[in-house]
Amino acid sequence: MSALTTRLLFPLHLAVLASLHAVLASARAARLVLRLASLVPFPRLRQHEAVTPSDDLKRGRWNKLPKHLAVILAPARTASDSLQAVQDKVEQLRKLLGWSRELGIATLSVYDETGLLVEEASEVSTALGLGVEGADRAGKECGLVVLRRPASAETVAPKETLLDESWVAVSGDGDSTSSATLVNDDAPPTVEPDVQVNLLSRQAGQPWLARVAENLATGDSSREMTSEMVAENIDALPLTEPDLLFVFGGSYLRLHGFPPWQIRLTEMYHHSWPSWTRPPPLTYEVLRKGLDLYGGAEMRFGR
Repeated sequence: MSALTTRLLFPLHLAVLASLHAVLASARAARLVLRLASLVPFPRLRQHEAVTPSDDLKRGRWNKLPKHLAVILAPARTASDSLQAVQDKVEQLRKLLGWSRELGIATLSVYDETGLLVEEASEVSTALGLGVEGADRAGKECGLVVLRRPASAETVAPKETLLDESWVAVSGDGDSTSSATLVNDDAPPTVEPDVQVNLLSRQAGQPWLARVAENLATGDSSREMTSEMVAENIDALPLTEPDLLFVFGGSYLRLHGFPPWQIRLTEMYHHSWPSWTRPPPLTYEVLRKGLDLYGGAEMRFGR
């Protein structure tokens, strides 16, 4: 009886398996067609003028903007020489730095899993007109190199045109006869702070955590280990928590080794593309989608 049942149900089992295989194959084929179609530059019916960050700021597009923007540049599987890869990443970094300056973003952290930006930090800083802060070798060991504009090249804010008097009394309501605040025409010009650029590699993630654990294990055994001590050693890496994490590339959202303990309250946006293709150009329109997500996000903290 069991043999007869098996012979009768065997074709049914084959039919079910064939149907499931056909469904999965069709879904994969449809997904591949959609990906390939997204890579083809179809002509647009109407050409729009390029939008700049200044235009969006004038129109009041966002209620808030991130003070600290972190960007993960997902590596592609396509083969490319090291020099060309560094040049491509520097060009992406140059664009991000320009947009950050226009938007008033104070800190820009760029994570490169391959470590090329950190290894070539001196060349990258020269190409961007910035300087390496601190010891270059120490930064490479911990996976974090900080770039800043040299003090001699800081942008000087233009002085406002004042009245003929050397000292003019100005109040909060604009009454020049009041003596609430003094503005000196001969005072030194103010200096506008520039964007701080953090170059990150995989060494700033789990390897840094392992290094902290090793230092704590081989340290003073007479001291009691506390959670505050562990947190203090982990936070010794000068990397503040980003407000927005922009992941550029990859088929799905991955951190690629980015320090996870620094993104507890970070908003994330993922711009995907197939990892087996050459990365598409990083445009402001792509970054603006992430800024739109952050601008409309509501932070609700529990007790």
